[in-house]
Amino acid sequence: MLYGKSRKVLKALQFLCKDTGYTSLADVLVYLNNHILPEDFDGCINQLEQEGLIETPSEECGIPKYELTHMGKHYSEFQRAEFVRFLLRSIIVPIVVAVITTLITNGVAK
Repeated sequence: MLYGKSRKVLKALQFLCKDTGYTSLADVLVYLNNHILPEDFDGCINQLEQEGLIETPSEECGIPKYELTHMGKHYSEFQRAEFVRFLLRSIIVPIVVAVITTLITNGVAK
């Protein structure tokens, strides 16, 4: 799960990669307009790579190029699906089981 700065960097990459499918480090830094410190930016990029949201396939003149994976392109949809799955497993199913158990218990007691 991404928080704060990593989410900002991912949104910037999603916006910049819309047309060509990749973007460079320089483009991302210009887009973010120095709102994130370089050491924080490096940590965010590392986290995004570890989460499998971006890839760094090549470098052009020593400047890395970033490419989004399928999960990186549709991160919010994956998060929404995970939230719905959580609701079903943790809230809806236990309520249904409790209601059924109560109905069975009341039916047996009468």
